[in-house]
Amino acid sequence: MRSWIWALAVLAVVVVGGGAFAVGMLLGRGESRPPQVHLVPMTPEEKELQKIKIVASGGELVEASRDPEGWTVRVTYDVKPLGPERLHDSTLRFFRELARSGVPIRESSIELKTSDLKDVWGNTLKDVPILRVGLKRETFERINWQGFDANNLERVADEYWIHDEVKKSQQKQQGQDGSQDQSDQAGSGQGGQGGQG
Repeated sequence: MRSWIWALAVLAVVVVGGGAFAVGMLLGRGESRPPQVHLVPMTPEEKELQKIKIVASGGELVEASRDPEGWTVRVTYDVKPLGPERLHDSTLRFFRELARSGVPIRESSIELKTSDLKDVWGNTLKDVPILRVGLKRETFERINWQGFDANNLERVADEYWIHDEVKKSQQKQQGQDGSQDQSDQAGSGQGGQGGQG
């Protein structure tokens, strides 16, 4: 009879212990708690860097460094060889977006490169810089980017360089435009004289 009581006592302990364990798991007090996500807020500097990366997202952000005076931002973009006017428009678009971001700028520059030029032997040249524009803080802040004419970049930039091939293509285009205008004038002049004769 005593063995029967002992067996019943052991069985009761097992049932109570198992039940307590099951209730604990159901109530979520076990080891399988869901992981918690802790979001760390961004610092003001990290927010500014994020804005710069968004502005430079179409190209390569070469440098983005911060000091007490503001950010130094340098970017490069790959472009097709275009006339100076189109290159200036692309440059203006970058600086306008950088100003719109509200990030304090110490110095900024953009370099446009192309892989579409060829050497005198007909070989394709890779990553050839064709335009570089650099602005220091005073110049960058002085420009009204909403009303600025991109053709004035050469006059106001602290650093301005354009590849000779781009200059040549501009001169060639201007020459063709000039000769076209002259031939139009000559044609209209001849037509007028022919009408008189």
